[in-house]
Amino acid sequence: MDGEGVVPEALDRALSARRPGPAALYVTPTMQNPTTATMGRARREAIVAVCRDHDIAIIEDDVYTLAADRKLPQLAMLAPERTFYANSMSKTLNPALRIGGLVAPEPMYAHIEAALQATAIMVPPLSCAVMEQWLIDGTAEVVSRSIQDESDRRLALARSMLGAMMREPGHQGYHVWLPMPRLEAQGLEHAASALGVLVTPPSSTAADTEAPDGGVRLCLGAPSIADLSTALSAIARLRLEVRTADSRLIL
Repeated sequence: MDGEGVVPEALDRALSARRPGPAALYVTPTMQNPTTATMGRARREAIVAVCRDHDIAIIEDDVYTLAADRKLPQLAMLAPERTFYANSMSKTLNPALRIGGLVAPEPMYAHIEAALQATAIMVPPLSCAVMEQWLIDGTAEVVSRSIQDESDRRLALARSMLGAMMREPGHQGYHVWLPMPRLEAQGLEHAASALGVLVTPPSSTAADTEAPDGGVRLCLGAPSIADLSTALSAIARLRLEVRTADSRLIL
């Protein structure tokens, strides 16, 4: 990965070296979790081209997109013949609605319906009724806009306190990423926990727990603004202390 997420050349190498048999790319093009990387249009087109060359399916997780961006089409719009597009109401409206959506290539409809019937049975009727009413009376649009505004507010607070420590998110969202060496990330988590500030454990977001590089994912959505401000201030201070301590150890 780089600042825009999956690197096409790396994906091509991985697919070229894979064992024979079915394969699919699972990817989050917008606000990748945990790094907040968002693919530009050229990157999305390049990823689609690699998947077409290797004739594999794409599973597009778009749950973190709070608002549509016409400049950044979903992979499903670029490659509808091979993309399974998944989204939900949990981040954009309300997690209690428990409604998700799946757009699949038309030849796969029967398989998808059979799988849903065997696993999820059906969407709760009450959630469907609430969602329908919200769409009719405009509540859905108002709530969505409010969530986006609150995201902007919390991201602005994080920027003001963390500055260059955090990677600039490529989209609105409710988490930020602090890239740092793996050992520093572990030290920061332990130090923050001692102060009563809980962060996402670095090990839970690491694909390779022995890799030298890593980071800390901060969730901005749950606490009040006052608590979030206190926590971010503590994390910014601890980040400097952990970095200084590690530098002394190296020396």
